[in-house]
Amino acid sequence: MVAPWLALAEVGRAGEHAWRHQLLWAGPTIAAVLLLAALVIAWVKRWSQRPPPSLLTTGDQLARFRTLYERGELSPEEFARLRALLTERMRQEVDTRDRPPPAAPPPPPPPPSTAIQPHPDGPASQAGPDQGPG
Repeated sequence: MVAPWLALAEVGRAGEHAWRHQLLWAGPTIAAVLLLAALVIAWVKRWSQRPPPSLLTTGDQLARFRTLYERGELSPEEFARLRALLTERMRQEVDTRDRPPPAAPPPPPPPPSTAIQPHPDGPASQAGPDQGPG
């Protein structure tokens, strides 16, 4: 017959083995989840900081349409219509670039002073002709 304390020791060893088995799977799983989270965060950060798509200027658009026209991908009528449209747009861009910005309004005048001002001729002229010195 097996002593009760030996039976409990065997149960403890089995529980210890199960605990090790759980740790064996939990450790790499947590590491994989953290790595995946770091990759997602890096991707979102990179995506949010990407430069906006560059828009072609009117001159670049006209050059692109001219290339298409020379290849024969645009008809002469289409190219003439596009050229007229883009030429007008280029004129508007030049006009707005050459126009100076509106002038700032002049600053408001300072408020009138309420302090007592001395007489422009000095204190001697303030005495009348009847009053003499001393």
